[in-house]
Formats: sequence, C-alpha cells, structure tokens
Amino acid sequence: MVDQLTTLGIKRIAVSYQNDGFGEVARAKASEAALNKRNLKLRRRRQLRTQH
Repeated sequence: MVDQLTTLGIKRIAVSYQNDGFGEVARAKASEAALNKRNLKLRRRRQLRTQH
C-alpha cells in the first residue's frame, strides 16, 4: 500500500491498526519498514479498539 501511494506522489500516510497482537505486528513491521525504505516518517498512528 505504501508503495502504491508513494508512486502516486503521496507522502503523508496515516496508519491505523487493530488493538491486538496481529495489528501491532503489522503496524510495527510492515508499515514502518515500508515508510523507512522511502525515507518517510510515521507521523501519526491510530489504534482501533476491538470489541470482544
């Protein structure tokens, strides 16, 4: 997703993730690695609460 957005010239990307182990791993590893690869910083992250 980050690759596609940066190809379109978008440089400000928000990341939302689910409030569980899978969401945290996806945010921490995938999203931030993709942004770092393109010398972009994560400016804001939003945690989504799940109902159990």
